[in-house]
Order: sequence, then structure tokens, then C-alpha cells
Amino acid sequence: ESSSSSDSNEEQQEEESEQQEAETGDSTDDEAETEEDEDVVEDVDSNDRDTALAYAEDYADDSYMSKAAIKEYLVEYDGFTEETAQYAIDNVSANWNENAKRTAEVYVNEMYASESYTRESLVEDELFTQDEASYAMSNISADWNENALKSAQEYKDSEFTNDEIKECLSDDGFTDAQIQYAMSRL
Repeated sequence: ESSSSSDSNEEQQEEESEQQEAETGDSTDDEAETEEDEDVVEDVDSNDRDTALAYAEDYADDSYMSKAAIKEYLVEYDGFTEETAQYAIDNVSANWNENAKRTAEVYVNEMYASESYTRESLVEDELFTQDEASYAMSNISADWNENALKSAQEYKDSEFTNDEIKECLSDDGFTDAQIQYAMSRL
């Protein structure tokens, strides 16, 4: 009996030892898998950062977007995390004053916007800082009277009455003098 009992104990000890080895081997494998997973996450994060930075560079260089607008776009439309978008913004190479100026030129030369509408849009819609908007407004060339006239002509072409045109020009931020200039030349 004692021989079978000791054999049984030995078998049990062997099983426990094998189980411990298996568990130790498994935990080592688990640790290796965890490290591999972390490497994969770091690679994905690195790839996301690189991609977000490339997007940010394109938005800054091609669309003349502001820092805040790019970050918003990266998160809301491109699906990057706040942290990844911030990384891109922190590392993008752009002249934000020049981007504000270029954007202002679009408002002035293509939309025939008023000075006040252009300044307001730079800050509220395009998300440039006040300083960037001030730089832009100080460094663009615009004939606000001519912009009022071009805007008035567009309203007239859309069959607005003179009173409606005056009201629209006023709503667009043109001054009374600019409105008079435009209306006298329609």
C-alpha cells in the first residue's frame, strides 16, 4: 500500500510540476505576446502620426488652412484621435500668417467679400487667431468699393431689387460709403 501511495504521490508531483512548467511557459508566451502587441500598437500609433502629419502638411500647403481648422478636420473628418491630431499640428511646418493671408485673398478676390466679413470669417469660420487675421488684413490688397460693386452686380444678376441689394450689401458688412459707391455704378 505504501508503495502504491508513494507512486501516486510521485505521479501527482510530476503532474503538478508539468502543470507549473506549462503555466510558466504560457506566462512567458503571454509576456512575449503582450510585448509584441505593444510593438504593434506603437507601430500603428507611429503610422497614424505619420499619416496625420502628411495630411496636415497637405491641408496647410494646399488649402491654406489654420492650425485649429486642420486639427478639427483631422479628428472629425479623417478619424484621427485628438492626440494624433495634436502631434500633427505640433510638427507641421507651416506659416500660419501666410495661410491666413492666402485665405483672405480668396474671400476678397473670389467672393468679393467686405473687409469686416473677411476678417470675421478668418477667425470664426476658418479658425485663424486674431493675430493671424490681423496680419492677413494688413497684408492683402483690396479695393472694398470694387468688391461692393461686384457683389451688387451678382445680386442684380440674380434679379434682386435695388432695395434688396442695399440690404444684402449691408448684411455682408459693406459700409454705407461702399454701398453708395456700388449702387451709383450699377
